[in-house]
Amino acid sequence: MRDTFYNVATVNTSWGYEFSWRNKLLTIRIPNIEYTLLDRRQGLNRLIDSIQSFRFIFNDGLVTSSILTYQVSSSKNNVTNLARFGMEASGLLLRQLNSKFLDSNLYRFVRVDGDFRQTYKIRRTAFAWRAFLGLGLALPTSTADSNNLYLPFFKGYFAGGANSMRAWQLRQLGPGSTVQSFALQQAPDRFGDMQFELNAEYRFFLTELAGVALNSVLWTDIGNIWYLRENKAFPNGAFRFNRLLNDLAVGAGTGLRVDFGLFLVRVDWGYKLKDPSPEDPRLQNRFFPERKLSQGQLQLGVTYPF
Repeated sequence: MRDTFYNVATVNTSWGYEFSWRNKLLTIRIPNIEYTLLDRRQGLNRLIDSIQSFRFIFNDGLVTSSILTYQVSSSKNNVTNLARFGMEASGLLLRQLNSKFLDSNLYRFVRVDGDFRQTYKIRRTAFAWRAFLGLGLALPTSTADSNNLYLPFFKGYFAGGANSMRAWQLRQLGPGSTVQSFALQQAPDRFGDMQFELNAEYRFFLTELAGVALNSVLWTDIGNIWYLRENKAFPNGAFRFNRLLNDLAVGAGTGLRVDFGLFLVRVDWGYKLKDPSPEDPRLQNRFFPERKLSQGQLQLGVTYPF
């Protein structure tokens, strides 16, 4: 039903360099040029009429950025580590140019994120965990530069789905402790300028059928997304240290992994243990707000989430 809101076309070109040595990988893309053309549909226009901040998030836009990604991996005995650091800066070199086109189309921001993953293998079981932190700061050139108050939707962070906060549907968490309807006529999709997430899984072998391994898992996800600037449309949606524990969502569940060797198919079934941004304010941060099995969230994915 998202086709009633918008249609997106993107043109991208970049020049990249890749360096690898030992267990390290460095990727540099200079320049990275993207232009996103957004066709607003009637559904999105109605949303913008009720939530004015969406006018600054859902726009055509030009990104002229430099992207750097550094990755290092290591393995010792039964422990495997993977750390990744990424940075993207857009519009900084063109900041001083005076142009009506650039003023109305160029996105200016700096986005930095880090991801660390570790897996302990113990015979036919494994314990894996992941930590992720991402920050994106939009850089308005003046108080009149409304296009750069928040990250554009195609660069913003979001949670939920098969690989992030699995007890929630895609883009159905946050920001922060906002309590607002997810109805299509209200605010069905949620984006942010910041994301923090912790994930953990205990993976164990079940059986093998016709050479195909069946494994199961117990997992938990903790995290949320936030704006870095106050957004009146989403009260308590901006990150504040004194609200961090209150803002964190907690989900848990189990699942089935079907390992075909060349690829893995997984099914996860999750429940919300603590929800800081429900539609119903009576359920906010209530322990295990969804108490029926039918109220869990089903997720389908390929390969491990981390």
